[in-house]
Amino acid sequence: MNFVKSELRDFRKYLYIIAGVFLVALSLNMFLIPAKLAPGGASGIATILYYVAKVPVGVTILVLNIPLWYFEYRDHGLSVIVRTVFATVLMSSFTEIFRFFQPITNELLLSSIYGGVLMGAGLGIVFSSGASTGGTDILAKLISRKVGFLSTGQALFLIDAVIVLSSGVIFRDIDIMLYSAVALFISSKLVDVLAEGVNYARGAYIISEHADEISRLIMDEVERGTTVFYGKGGYSGKEKKILYCVFRRSELVRIKEIVKSADPNAFLILNEVKEVLGEGF
Repeated sequence: MNFVKSELRDFRKYLYIIAGVFLVALSLNMFLIPAKLAPGGASGIATILYYVAKVPVGVTILVLNIPLWYFEYRDHGLSVIVRTVFATVLMSSFTEIFRFFQPITNELLLSSIYGGVLMGAGLGIVFSSGASTGGTDILAKLISRKVGFLSTGQALFLIDAVIVLSSGVIFRDIDIMLYSAVALFISSKLVDVLAEGVNYARGAYIISEHADEISRLIMDEVERGTTVFYGKGGYSGKEKKILYCVFRRSELVRIKEIVKSADPNAFLILNEVKEVLGEGF
């Protein structure tokens, strides 16, 4: 019951998810799929299968994601998986509903630019709402854990690179491969700006009476370490634990949710981190 009430309070996030998924579906049906562009991700795989085996793109997106939902639930809990399932099912449905739309252009360059912009804008809105469209993001996390020497970002890059290269080989057209890479680059950069800000990483100072619990949740659910400082309240004179954590921009929403759920009265101070060197970055 508490979960339902919490999600109802965050109903606006579901409206953002709908808007974001709408943009992604438009990018696929009006630019990327007609041009045979496969800019990574589940949608890229779905585009290739559509032309090779005539499998509907929306169906492939849904089928590819279903086995991965368990891992998303295990890692991020009920709230995130509900939003992710909602976004994925909606994306699959919108993609099929809009597949009768006529492409705006037949130019590969224009399709890669505008398709990449619309997809990046849509995904950025979805990610900033604490959800994802699943797919290769989840798979990249699993590969990173199993392999050990690859970060999630590196694993995701390799998966997307394989999909882009495969499109060129399967369609026997190097132009399609190159313009798929252009669309992938544009969408990735736009996701960074909309969902996570301009800079590479974020740092957070967290001052709370429940610092130990927050630290444990961050390590368990986001897989980021925390550093503990000891300070004293200027007014109260009480000894306090201060947590510091550096994380990827895409993890910002989850960090905020963890802190708020563990201690609604906690102080959360965010700062921009220009460069991070070390494990996990």
